Amino acid sequence: ELKTTYYVRAFAETNSGTEYGNEKSLRTPPPVIDSTVTDCDGNIYKVVVIGTQAWMAENLKTTHYADGTALPLVENDSTWNAMIGDERAYSWYENDPSKTDYGALYTWSAAMNGEGGSDSNPGEVQGVCPDGWHIPSDAEWNQMHIHLGMNPNDADNIGFLGRRQRVGTKMKGIGTPLWEENLDDPRLNESGFTALPCGQRSNLGIFQNGGKYAYFWTATDYDENEVWYRYLQSGSSAVLRAHITRNMGFSVRCVLDD
Repeated sequence: ELKTTYYVRAFAETNSGTEYGNEKSLRTPPPVIDSTVTDCDGNIYKVVVIGTQAWMAENLKTTHYADGTALPLVENDSTWNAMIGDERAYSWYENDPSKTDYGALYTWSAAMNGEGGSDSNPGEVQGVCPDGWHIPSDAEWNQMHIHLGMNPNDADNIGFLGRRQRVGTKMKGIGTPLWEENLDDPRLNESGFTALPCGQRSNLGIFQNGGKYAYFWTATDYDENEVWYRYLQSGSSAVLRAHITRNMGFSVRCVLDD
């Protein structure tokens, strides 16, 4: 993981033409990846290497951007409901500060720190992530799913994907809240991503699906009103790729800059 294989052959130009030696291969050592990352609030997150990417293995819960600017905390349902698509806000699930282990729920504009969407790989939008990390683009989520076994021809489809390869199961972890499914499945959290069913906040301000679903933003917009996201569902081995309005409250995972 996080290694590159190079192939080389020596050659010589002679009067009779070009002659080649045997092909040799070498594999570069992986870079040193810290096992944790700390945000500007002092929160410490575990880090997991998945293929050629390093991901946070926990949901982000910072209340400030890396430059120290505070994010707006919005608890009132009607205030959240009244927001338009480009407003920044975060909350804790059910407005319960004791649930900080769930991570915070951010609007897309809060997660992106007001920047526009990007689908480059590697991504370019730091957003609410710590220095050296960024919001994963739709393409970067796809890269992770393909590493976990998803057919590359399926990765750009809409809907529940990777069911046969159990991509969703490989991303789910054991923790609080618990998934409502077979926790003895040997493929559970095979990736180390450790997704937990922390639920979401709808654009109406309503908290939903704690213990049943996990929702994650991408950095990629679908159109001027909606953006791509991912979610995992209890009882399903797949991962959903779809698009949705920007003022939902979803979890954020950050991926390490190259």
